[in-house]
Amino acid sequence: MKKETMRFLSPEKNFWKMRISLLNLLNTRQVRFTGVYMTELNPKELEIKKYWSKEWAFYKETEEYINKATDLPDEALDKLKSLNSMFYSQLRKSFKIAKTNDSSQAKLTKSLLKLRNSEEEIKAILNNAIVGIVRIDNEGRVIFVNEGFSVNYGYSADEVVGKFWSSFILEKDVIEIRPQIHDFMENGSTILFDSIRMANKEGRYIWVSASLAKIYDNNGNFDSFVLVAVDINKRKLATEELEESYIKLKKAQKEIVELERKNSAFAVAVTTSHEINQPLMILKANLDMLEMSFEGHTLTKKQLKYMRRLDESAERIKKIVAVYKHANELEFEDYVNGTEMAIFDNNKEKTDDS
Repeated sequence: MKKETMRFLSPEKNFWKMRISLLNLLNTRQVRFTGVYMTELNPKELEIKKYWSKEWAFYKETEEYINKATDLPDEALDKLKSLNSMFYSQLRKSFKIAKTNDSSQAKLTKSLLKLRNSEEEIKAILNNAIVGIVRIDNEGRVIFVNEGFSVNYGYSADEVVGKFWSSFILEKDVIEIRPQIHDFMENGSTILFDSIRMANKEGRYIWVSASLAKIYDNNGNFDSFVLVAVDINKRKLATEELEESYIKLKKAQKEIVELERKNSAFAVAVTTSHEINQPLMILKANLDMLEMSFEGHTLTKKQLKYMRRLDESAERIKKIVAVYKHANELEFEDYVNGTEMAIFDNNKEKTDDS
């Protein structure tokens, strides 16, 4: 086409006839000059001017020929003017369309570049995040993990992508959160799991706090999920240790209270033992003397019964006093209304030894 264009631009004997033929072809779009359909290429403005220079030269050359022509028939001259004017209109129209498209393309390119930069920024933010971020398709398969996930749990992207995200969660926890996930799929847009166990590459389960959110496309249709997993293993273990320590502390406090109670009982018992022991000795001595005073006399059955009861009671008191000496070793049992009583029978051997 370039050779034909150059040939028509050169002066020849039948120039005007050939120019009319060419303009007819151009105006009916049976022949395409470089710039007529440049809209498909979306060139820069400078490129548009460059490509249109040939068409513009063609138009100007024809116009100059018309102005200088003196030997052309009027009909031919009018035809040439009309066709050249039509060609000029097509040039302007095509130029405007191309320029408009070029402007739109420039805006689109700028927007795409901005979007690409934004994507790079978002990608940088995701990869620099210390938490694990996982993109999951609508079937539950992993399609992306950030570097934070790889660092925290030891997996490379290739080891995770394509697998079901639930395969990394302890099965027991998956069963527990299944009703929540079902409700989330039906009604929710986000869901938070306070503590679930996720397996790292070594096979060890780590406590994580995880949030799951739905992602929608530009048309508002559900597209995928994003899972954010925060390692709370140290915090969880510390909490469990704290709870265990609290239980031990409560137990120790109870033991201290019990010890204090027993120590108080021991102090009272020792004092009481001492206070009872003195009158007991007097009672026992007088009982012996009373028994001796009856020697040579015949006692009635009732008198013997009274004497025996007094002696048994004195012996009983004596044994109890002996037990009180070991009050710190006494065993207690519930009586009524939370009241405890010492078990003297279990300490029989000690009383006998005393």
